Amino acid sequence: MENDIDLATYVASGMGRDHTDNSFVRFISGEPFVEFGSVDSRLLDKAKENIQNHFVFVGTVDHFAESVLILKKEMGWRVPIFYGRHNVTQGRPAIESLDQKTRAVLDRYTEADRALVDHCTALFREKLEAMPEDFELEVRRFRRRNAWVEKAYPKIQPTRQRIRSALSR
Repeated sequence: MENDIDLATYVASGMGRDHTDNSFVRFISGEPFVEFGSVDSRLLDKAKENIQNHFVFVGTVDHFAESVLILKKEMGWRVPIFYGRHNVTQGRPAIESLDQKTRAVLDRYTEADRALVDHCTALFREKLEAMPEDFELEVRRFRRRNAWVEKAYPKIQPTRQRIRSALSR
């Protein structure tokens, strides 16, 4: 922002490579410091292999409630983890609203990441399809409970902090 450059120039410059140059593949492959612009199919395959061999589960934001419930089942948890939305970007422009040059640059520097997301989405869909018939009902119930917890949490949190503080003395 200090340099007053547009998004396409910023991404193509490499200034933010840890966040803009196929960062998922970089980090999940275990090779986060490869040269800017050099993420290739070898690193993508290594990232996929690491997910296969070292990850307990992959889920999706698009199906977050389902992901939480499947993870609960995979880990043998008796109670689901409720969640809230934090740090949600307000007014973020849709990808379709970006000009062609910017979209082309973003496509170039996220190609491997998008392939990894597609791979993880396929893994998730396999898990989702293997769920029992009543899973959809379980998801609806969980969403209702989670909405209640998310609404009540701001009211409960100050009391929880006071109790935690008192117990730590």
